[in-house]
Amino acid sequence: MNRTPRILIVEDERVVAEDIHRSLKSIGYDIAATASSGLDACKLARSLEPDLVLMDIVIDGHMNGIDTARRLRNELDLPVVYLTAYTDKDTLEQAKLTEPFGYLLKPFDDRELQTTIEMALYKHLMERRLRESEARLKSVQDSNPAGILIIEKENRIVVDANTAAVKMIGGKRDEIIGSWCGDFLNLNDDRFCHDLLEEKDRKEAEATLRGFDGVSLPVYLHAVPLIFEGQEHVLVSFIDLTERKRAEAALMQSEERYRGLFETMAQGVLYHNSKRKIVAGNPAAEQILGISIDRLIGGTLFDHSWGSVREDNSKISKEDHPIVVCFHKGEPIYEEVLGIITPEGERRWLLMDNVPVLDEHTNRVMTVFTTFMDITERKEVELSVQRRNEQLNSLHVLARQVGGTLDLRKMLETALDEVGCISDLSAGAIHLYDKDRTDIELVVQNQVSSRIIESLKLLHVEKTKFRVSLLRGTTRWIPIDELLRDTETMSSDSLKSDSHIHCLVVPIKFGNQVVGSLILYGTGRIRPSDEDLEFYSSIGNHIGLAVKNARLFEETHHALEQLKETQDKLVESEKLASLGSLTSNIVHEIGNPLAAISNSIQVLEKHTDFEDRLQELMDIMKWETDRLKRSIEQLREFSKPRQMQFESVNPKDVVEKAIKIMNQDLELILGKRIVTRFSQTLPEVHVDPDAFEQ
Repeated sequence: MNRTPRILIVEDERVVAEDIHRSLKSIGYDIAATASSGLDACKLARSLEPDLVLMDIVIDGHMNGIDTARRLRNELDLPVVYLTAYTDKDTLEQAKLTEPFGYLLKPFDDRELQTTIEMALYKHLMERRLRESEARLKSVQDSNPAGILIIEKENRIVVDANTAAVKMIGGKRDEIIGSWCGDFLNLNDDRFCHDLLEEKDRKEAEATLRGFDGVSLPVYLHAVPLIFEGQEHVLVSFIDLTERKRAEAALMQSEERYRGLFETMAQGVLYHNSKRKIVAGNPAAEQILGISIDRLIGGTLFDHSWGSVREDNSKISKEDHPIVVCFHKGEPIYEEVLGIITPEGERRWLLMDNVPVLDEHTNRVMTVFTTFMDITERKEVELSVQRRNEQLNSLHVLARQVGGTLDLRKMLETALDEVGCISDLSAGAIHLYDKDRTDIELVVQNQVSSRIIESLKLLHVEKTKFRVSLLRGTTRWIPIDELLRDTETMSSDSLKSDSHIHCLVVPIKFGNQVVGSLILYGTGRIRPSDEDLEFYSSIGNHIGLAVKNARLFEETHHALEQLKETQDKLVESEKLASLGSLTSNIVHEIGNPLAAISNSIQVLEKHTDFEDRLQELMDIMKWETDRLKRSIEQLREFSKPRQMQFESVNPKDVVEKAIKIMNQDLELILGKRIVTRFSQTLPEVHVDPDAFEQ
């Protein structure tokens, strides 16, 4: 809400002062106070801070109204409206010098009083705002670090200059104002200001500022047309380019040094733009990555042609690649160990730093600055030691696993499974030679096409480079198409279907003798190192030892069976020898009584005639006695084997003779006869006739 203006009345006539007081009250103004002299008016104005002073020109005291008004305006910036009954010319001229805000001639009415007061208050407010604006403009102009000159259009005379311009030109401001701008400002164009005004447009240019002290400064000039005090002028602002020129020179020198450093530093450097594409790189990057910068620019280190692995050899996806993560998070990633597989299949280990450059307004990643150094040699040594320890542990486990059984096939299956666990190669087969290495004795396979197995069997036994290399005991990493190139049973389609790119051929050896092969398959591009080949050769030696043990066990088991069979035969032979001795004794003990019985029967037949029944019994006794004789003879032959006498005989003659003897017993005892039918073309046989007959 606006405050009601407060009026200070300065009038030495009491009646007039009270009349003015009533008029102001009726109009709606507040009366700050009434003073009758100039000194009282100054004191009251300082303490009460009125908004306006109604001042009688003629008042008592040594200070009249004009003097008092001048003092109030100069000291307190108070607007003054004169009250006077005099209109003489001299008084008015003196009053004008105090720049009053109005005149009221006595007598005056309330409307005239209010109008004059309102106009005075408004004019004072506008003047105050104008002064404040000018003060602000002057402050801005003088605090501006750029020099500012206002120059006339035609004669190019300087009409104003700010503090910065005075400082850069030198001298004093009064010396600059009114001088010709060409004395210190070389625009390199005499019609610069004229053309600027004619074109009604801004102009910018570099120029040279020559100071009054003779020192020249490079400046950047900005000029615009300006209407000043009703006339056409040019406002010229300029900044000192000395520091910028020095900075540009320093920057150029720095860029030259940086370029030299960039080109000669041992670390590889790559720049990636906001689209994550490589836009620049240094020679060290070419050398470390083994690829030219021209081929790198426009590509990335995380596309399909580059493989990336962690320290544990696990693959890194594109989303987890350090460069992509740096773009995504906008945070630097320092000392990241990264293994890369080049398009040529070589593995390089890098110690990489990735630093993003952010846009200061959007905070988006504009560039990623990647530096890296080649730590392949150091890392490979570390990995070699680690891998060697792992391989030793693996060999220990393998030896324990394959040594847990002496069954050859089961042992080979266990060995193949164990190798698959400790190797990056996922499929395999084991071929074992026979003793003469002329054929394959045993094949154990895992996840391998049977067609490939059959083809490899041929390569083992045929006179091929593969067989020669294998029998020399050399572990080799061979492309599978090269391995099976000369094998007619394989086609390119079958190779593609098996999706194997390379195979590792490991001789299975015991000592210096190759007893078979271990063949592993894989799709990776990385060629096994010499340490890996040595490791696989050790695996082949362990399997060879296990094969030797298994075969030795089989041979020992077979020998034990033969020994047992021999022992059984020996026991049987001993038993037969004992039986022969016993038989000899029996033959001796029975033979003598039997001879006596036989002789007695013959004597009885000579000297006695028996009846039919008795004669029949005598005949039976004689037959049985003969039979016992034959049995004793047979026992005698069994106890004392005679030397065989081989000769060519007709088996029909020998068999017929034996059957005639047998038919006597059969007819007597059973009343039966043996009937024979012989082939007409029986060949002669080489036998002992007596033994055959027996």
